[in-house]
Amino acid sequence: MRKTNEAIREEFKGEVLEVLGLDHYVCDVCGETAFDACDMKKLHEQLDRAYRSRNGFLTPEEIKGLRKSCGVTQSEFERMLGVKPPTCSRWESGAVLQSPTANQLMWLMKSTPCVIDALKRKAAEKAGNDEFASGRRQHRGV
Repeated sequence: MRKTNEAIREEFKGEVLEVLGLDHYVCDVCGETAFDACDMKKLHEQLDRAYRSRNGFLTPEEIKGLRKSCGVTQSEFERMLGVKPPTCSRWESGAVLQSPTANQLMWLMKSTPCVIDALKRKAAEKAGNDEFASGRRQHRGV
């Protein structure tokens, strides 16, 4: 096997994506590709970013930034979006890709801040949480 950093084409979540600049090994006889353990992790991260970019999904950093701009904890953010714990933690770490529906709702929150207040009120009504409902935890803008 020879070491290279040629473009890699991999199937990821049903799509063929290309990753550039990642060291890997290729067998010139059979075409098999192999990675060091740390490079395998980098491959997955780059494929995830490429998939998110191609399909309009918020990145883990964008999700965390949105939540923080709302001024809420992960559990409060989960209540606002109607998802179960520890979903937000998994999205923010990149361990799990959010559903298209959750992504659309977060995009709406990001582009239309008044949606944040409406979701906070709805979550507070459901939870019966006075502090959350009172608006003392106002969003800081997106």
